Parts: sequence; C-alpha cells; structure tokens
Amino acid sequence: MHEVFLDSSILWAFVGPPRLEPDYPACNTIFARDDIKRFTSETVSNEVKQSESRRARLYCDLVAHLKLKKKPEEFDASHLSRHVADRARQLIRGIRGSEADIEFLRQLGEMESARIRTARSRIEKPLVPARKDAYFEDTLRGALDIELGDAKVVIDYLFWAPTHAYAKFLTADGRLLVKLRARLAQLLAAKYMAVPTVDDFLEPDKYLAGLPPSG
Repeated sequence: MHEVFLDSSILWAFVGPPRLEPDYPACNTIFARDDIKRFTSETVSNEVKQSESRRARLYCDLVAHLKLKKKPEEFDASHLSRHVADRARQLIRGIRGSEADIEFLRQLGEMESARIRTARSRIEKPLVPARKDAYFEDTLRGALDIELGDAKVVIDYLFWAPTHAYAKFLTADGRLLVKLRARLAQLLAAKYMAVPTVDDFLEPDKYLAGLPPSG
C-alpha cells in the first residue's frame, strides 16, 4: 500500500474540469487507485473550505461582469489571492462572454462542491493535525520565500512524515516545488531532519510514473 500527503492543489486539480486542469488525469488516478492511501491535514481541509467560498464569489462576480457586456479580459483579478487569481485567469482565457459561458460559470460552483465532497470521502480519517508552529512557519517563509499558507501545509507534512516514512508530498503547484527543491534540503539538514527528504516532494504525474501498475 502506498501513502501520499495531498496539498490543496491536488484536490482542486481532481475537481477539474479537465479542460482547465492539466493535472486532472493524474489526480483522478490518484483518487481512484485502491492501492494508494490518501492523507491530508486539517490545515489543507480548512484552506479548501475557504477557497471554495472565494471561488463561489469569483464565479458570481464573473457572471455579473459578463452580464454587463464587458469583455472577459477586462475583469480585475488584482484583489484576489494567488490561487483564486490563477483560477480567474484560467477561466478568462477560455470564455468569450456568451450566454453559454454565463451558464457554465453558474453551474461550476455546484460541480466543484460535488467533486470536493467526493475527494473528501476518499481521504483517510482522522485528518493529520495542524502543527501550528509559528516559529518554524516564519523560518520556512524566510528561508524558502513561500506564502504563509504553503508554510503551514509543508510543516504539517514534515512533522507527520517521520511516522509514515514512505509517504510522498504531492502538489500541482509548480512554483512551490521549485522553491522547495532549491532550498529545503539545506534547511532540513540544519534541523537534523532525516525524513522526509526533498525528493519526497513530487508532482502527481511523476509520482504515478514511479509506481507499479495497479492490479
């Protein structure tokens, strides 16, 4: 049995829709395979709940924008969080402002909620506890130049992983992986943390490529 720790980007890639999420096929496979035990933390769960609300507001705002006959590319996403702004840009690239686009946006929130419920049902319980280590959070943010939310999730995994020595951290956030691979090894060595290693942080497709075919 294989074990993985999922960050929120994996859950959202699983949610889809496929045409907007390049990691959808890999994440769908990760949630479908019976030989993979899927873990995540209270921190990630709360983050997903907050993002779900923010996305719902985004879709309402986009519908209102389009109903005013404004061009999709004129929508202002500057006030949004990084991940929600990324979602806005994904959507804007794929719509023209037609009635079909407006209906798609109206239905998108309902579809996402259903897929999130499916994802939650396939994650191990109880959730990994939130570590809540403000000092280490600041250390990670300073050393790796990552956001507070990402630091909290990485810390949850770092302190959980030693009791799950072969569990991998999966993320679809390429920018986060670049920073982890560039600087995390030195930080872990300074903290005398032998498990996990920087090689345990993977993209979903690379993780699957290293597994034997499911039976």
